[in-house]
Amino acid sequence: MKFLLLILIQIIIPAFSSLNADFKQVRHSSVFAQDQVSYGHLTYRQPDYVKWEYTSPQKKMWEVKGKQGNVPANIQRLISLIGQSISGSILKNNDSFDININGRTATLRPKSRELKSLFDHICITFASSGIASKVVLTEKNGDITTITFSNAQYKTIPNNK
Repeated sequence: MKFLLLILIQIIIPAFSSLNADFKQVRHSSVFAQDQVSYGHLTYRQPDYVKWEYTSPQKKMWEVKGKQGNVPANIQRLISLIGQSISGSILKNNDSFDININGRTATLRPKSRELKSLFDHICITFASSGIASKVVLTEKNGDITTITFSNAQYKTIPNNK
């Protein structure tokens, strides 16, 4: 199964030029008595465009185009990581993460001091299509954010680029 996931990452995922999906985000934090649930829409375009739009309970939007965006640097980094997670390109970045693959789930443990200060680990579950269906971000303090994607629509890159 590990081999299958690696094949998806190397062959199928780079063929996606864009992805649109709805998401449900559940944040479990020691600060709040109940989990915080948000819904929204994601737009991803290769190589480095991510639009993260919350539709409820409050409307809010972040947009990252490469290294430019209308968001603080730490949020930009997080959105970039999510975009890389969805496309699978994050699994090629062995300089930043130690990666363990088990079936269709990849667990990433940060190597850099910057990422270690934010996350203990990130788990990405891939659907049979090769697109991430769920991303779980576990922070150093134990807080957990689970993002589940649905209604994914993607376009492929034509063979005659």
